[in-house]
Amino acid sequence: MRALQAGRPQDAADPSHGIGSVGEPATWIRRYMALLSTAELVVHLFGRLPGALVYALVSLLLLNHQLARDVVWGTNRVAGPRAVHDRHLLVPSPIYLVLSIVALTRMASLATSDFSTTWFGGFAFASIPTALALRRFSRLSGGSLPAWGKASWRQALVAIVALPLALVGVLASHPRPTLDWWDLSWQFWAMLAMFALSGCLDEILYQGIVRPALGDAMGTSGAAGCAFLYALTHADVELGVLVALVAANVVFGLAVQRTRMLVGACAGRVLLNVLIVFALPYWLPH
Repeated sequence: MRALQAGRPQDAADPSHGIGSVGEPATWIRRYMALLSTAELVVHLFGRLPGALVYALVSLLLLNHQLARDVVWGTNRVAGPRAVHDRHLLVPSPIYLVLSIVALTRMASLATSDFSTTWFGGFAFASIPTALALRRFSRLSGGSLPAWGKASWRQALVAIVALPLALVGVLASHPRPTLDWWDLSWQFWAMLAMFALSGCLDEILYQGIVRPALGDAMGTSGAAGCAFLYALTHADVELGVLVALVAANVVFGLAVQRTRMLVGACAGRVLLNVLIVFALPYWLPH
């Protein structure tokens, strides 16, 4: 997709728009967020399978919108030398592709949730298509994600934020252990590992892709939009756990924005997921 090949010098020609932006009205973004909210409402009213189908429909609409923009840009780009000076012909933002990935990950978690008896099974299985989508997006965008970074005391402090957040989430929701100690098997440990991986992938997706894309398209409200999408696509967990997850999304987002590194946020989310699912429910009274 040629639209994802960053045309930075052209983007900089128009300071009124974000990097990679073509002045896309934020109204369209809000409309698609409303559609995603409707899909989640269908999940709670009619069940996971109907909700997954609505998410699939919204994902197709988003991909179609992105493709239409790319085709128009590709056609106008060859109109002549003067075309590159028109701000409306700048490389279009991949915002609709980004939102379609969000819809895809939620659809995958809903469609696979019945494969496991644990509440986090759907999120664990969704880590596989999420990883494939992120890999493909990174190749299309030329690897424009924040740097992974190196382990440091500063990044360790970012990861440690997961400890109080997990404690608050577990104490607020009082989740019972998923299985008794004597029932723990290799399947549980495999599911736990996949759920931990899904937390790392969530941070790469939301902090490395969704938050910057929404920031370019919506300005300062992009961070709030990112937190809203994260809460929306995790809305079927217990309220206390949801609050902890969303708070982690906000805190880690601020850390990534400040340091431009993902290692602390990813490590923190892995730690948070393990504490919420395995460690704290067994250690704390319920």
